[in-house]
Amino acid sequence: MRKADNRRGFTIVELVIVIAVVAILAAVLIPTFSSIVDKANTSQALQEARNTYTEYVIASDGVTASAVVVSGGDKFFVVKDGAIDTENVYEDKETAGAVISADFGGKQVAAGVYSAEVPEYVDSFADNTWAQIINMCQKNEVPATWNVGDTKTMTIGGTEYNIVIIGKNHDTYSDGSGKAPLTFKLAEVYGTPAKMNETQTNTTGWSGSAMRNTTMTEILAAMPSEVQNAVKAVDKETLNGTRDGLETTSDKLFLLSEIEVNGSVSFSNNFAEGSRYAYYTDVDSQIMSTSNGEKSSWWLRGPGKSNDIGYTQINKSGYMANGSAEYACGVVFGFCF
Repeated sequence: MRKADNRRGFTIVELVIVIAVVAILAAVLIPTFSSIVDKANTSQALQEARNTYTEYVIASDGVTASAVVVSGGDKFFVVKDGAIDTENVYEDKETAGAVISADFGGKQVAAGVYSAEVPEYVDSFADNTWAQIINMCQKNEVPATWNVGDTKTMTIGGTEYNIVIIGKNHDTYSDGSGKAPLTFKLAEVYGTPAKMNETQTNTTGWSGSAMRNTTMTEILAAMPSEVQNAVKAVDKETLNGTRDGLETTSDKLFLLSEIEVNGSVSFSNNFAEGSRYAYYTDVDSQIMSTSNGEKSSWWLRGPGKSNDIGYTQINKSGYMANGSAEYACGVVFGFCF
């Protein structure tokens, strides 16, 4: 005699409920899983783009376009002034390139790196990239339309400054390759005042000062990478620490001297620390302000002749003065490419 089979199957209602639950779970989990996969792929693409850009910088000896599109896997990223935009990912280089320029041509400048089709230079100095300016200086083919007094912005340590041309064919390269076609300087006082030395002494001269060996090094490291790598050392003459003659240093960044700014030699014990830059024509051109418009005194590089505690400087009214070495004062530096 067979026993009755009391097992029963799912009812239609139960099957519908199970199917509905599975569908809900799938609707929730599949997008989440896809998002995780997409994030992983984007992260990998971003790392590949970073590696590609690093190889480009190394191969270019640091002289790179200020804005490029870099590929990573099948994604594209925008790099501006050495910083990769990690927030925006593009599916093609044309869309990414539109962020850089409306006329982006997608010129390949290295494996996986694309730039806009830009001219070698433009007549208006301010409208050039720093890469264009560096290139023309290094080729010693500076356009006649780039003049003393022309300015262009540069971001240093997160702050935007104006950079001004103060001389043409003025400074001599330390490597013996001739004259730098342009000399530049800050058009306003640097954001952080600094001391010439930690103690009240000028016997170190310019060559051994904390300003030259510490502050200038720190500022150079805060400049854009393409600028850091392109700045060339020039020879600068300065009254020595015993104030009885001149010493020559090789400097990438340098403070200016009495004669370079004021055209005089009275504070430098009648020794000419170079020659006057064309930019400086009167007292008004020597007055400097901070980025918020406040007038500021600013250091020159030479020791004061009258004692062994101070260095020369320009006061808030634009006139020559002496300041104690351990006093924090405005910093205005020059450089050449």
